[in-house]
Amino acid sequence: MDSAPLDSTPSQRCRKSIMNLPLFNPDELPEPPTPAQVAQSMAAGKPRLRVPIRDQIEMRWASLDDLLEADHPVRIVWAAVCALDLSSWLRACEKIPNYLKKY
Repeated sequence: MDSAPLDSTPSQRCRKSIMNLPLFNPDELPEPPTPAQVAQSMAAGKPRLRVPIRDQIEMRWASLDDLLEADHPVRIVWAAVCALDLSSWLRACEKIPNYLKKY
């Protein structure tokens, strides 16, 4: 008798049984090198460093509306958010002392 749950499909049962198998045979794997062995195998050389250019300036004049395609999915989310009635939430925020002054 199969011990898999009744609501699982044959492909799910197959995936579960495959996932329980080890990817590699641990006896056939090579021993990892020690840190000393790794340090010896690395060639001594000059470190490669990139110096940041701090005086580089780039100005972009673009709006998010221009950067998104007309059929981008985020426009659906934005339309849903704009349709929300937040007046009761804003009234509740006004009751908190100094809430709007902080932000």
